[in-house]
Amino acid sequence: MTKNKPGIYFIVVILLCLIGVFWGKNSFPGNSWEQEKEENLDKKNTAKIEVLGYYAFDSLQALQTNADTIREMAAAWYTIDAQGRINGQTNAQVLAQAKKDHISTFALIQNLTQGNFSSAVAHQFLSKANRKEAIKEIAHLAKKNGFDGINLDIELVEPEDRNNFSLFVKELAKELHGNSLSLALSLPAKTGDPKKGWHYAYDYQALAQWADKIVIMAYDQHWFGGDPGPVASAGWVKQVTEYAVRKIPEEKIFIGLGYYGYDWGTKGSYVSGREIFSLIATYKVFPFWDEESNCPTFKYYDSQSKLHEVWFENPQSIQEKLEVIDQYPVAGIALWEISFLDRSAWEVIKEYSQKI
Repeated sequence: MTKNKPGIYFIVVILLCLIGVFWGKNSFPGNSWEQEKEENLDKKNTAKIEVLGYYAFDSLQALQTNADTIREMAAAWYTIDAQGRINGQTNAQVLAQAKKDHISTFALIQNLTQGNFSSAVAHQFLSKANRKEAIKEIAHLAKKNGFDGINLDIELVEPEDRNNFSLFVKELAKELHGNSLSLALSLPAKTGDPKKGWHYAYDYQALAQWADKIVIMAYDQHWFGGDPGPVASAGWVKQVTEYAVRKIPEEKIFIGLGYYGYDWGTKGSYVSGREIFSLIATYKVFPFWDEESNCPTFKYYDSQSKLHEVWFENPQSIQEKLEVIDQYPVAGIALWEISFLDRSAWEVIKEYSQKI
């Protein structure tokens, strides 16, 4: 009969304690919505600060559970092609639930081709030849399905299409406003306006004249296609917000927050909360808090002895960013994506949304 080894149990206990510190009570990635059995009895939103939640995956339970916090929902169900035609499938059940919970709904439209943003698609539908058809299709989508507005998420627009994108937004806004519909834009985070790279295509000041809401996507400061680093350091979010408020009326600004991570090994890859938890348990690593970025991170060696570096978000890092955002009188925050957030992260968001 083999004797138990106390050392092993001690290591396991320490590991679990450290993970608990980093995620908070009842907030492990695997301890999420499918384990919650809360009933949603037509909750009334009492948030003082607007929270826009993106619905991209199987997020109905997250929507129901947090209906007292989410004021607007943008449904990531639609793509636009080069000719300006809209493709996608509407989920009537989700829209009915949002209406029941008094949540305004937006149709999120993206220039995706086989899951990737396409500069070529954007260039073509922004052209004079296809712009009119695109605007007609978008307005029809909103009216047919009872959306309160449209949220454009057109990424990787080429710098030479800067004026065409601004003109498209102007013409679309006129069409939507004429039908009592709102227009929201998801724009890349910037700290300046250099005339190079795809970020230059987004003229904050020109776009702000026509859009009702502008979501600044304050995430992917570092991503799997580049060098390792925080998804969004608190200092960078401050710089992004400061630039935005200089160019856009504060009452239109929503600061977008992501809740995920990246794993850089041979090449970088996206990792969800559950995958991060699995990596920690599998490789018996201890996340540590990076004081410079106010974000958690860790390193590990895989089965081929390759070194990996992981950066991710947790409730504490979100709290740090909210404290930065709170320094500016912006309209609210936007969350990508509502099913990504664990219970502890939602508690942080709820507390922030109630602040006066």
